[in-house]
Amino acid sequence: MFYIFALLVLTASANGLLSALNKPAEKAAYLKCLDQEMGIKKWVEVTATVQQSKCGHHCLMIAAGFIKDGKIDEKAIRKETCSGLLKDSRFKKIEAKCYAIKETSKCGLGSRFLDCIYHTKE
Repeated sequence: MFYIFALLVLTASANGLLSALNKPAEKAAYLKCLDQEMGIKKWVEVTATVQQSKCGHHCLMIAAGFIKDGKIDEKAIRKETCSGLLKDSRFKKIEAKCYAIKETSKCGLGSRFLDCIYHTKE
């Protein structure tokens, strides 16, 4: 999981992050979420367009464990992030600005969280 959040903080991009879901349980959680949100049931249906969609971003954050029970899971993120990155000014800005996001629209939380990370730069 650290790999996913480190890439988000350091590159502020969701591009290619699906490859960071390397555990079968993470991939299953991603596909389950896509099925619930978009009706996508098979890996062959997971296109680049799906990955870059609002629900694709949201499901990635759920599969990575960064969203739980409809909230950003700060403890999970900190647990999976190395101490060096925890001290990085970009990470601290993300903590201060992005963790408090509340969203109730379909797939909104993960999408807004990624957008906040992207726009929280030095």
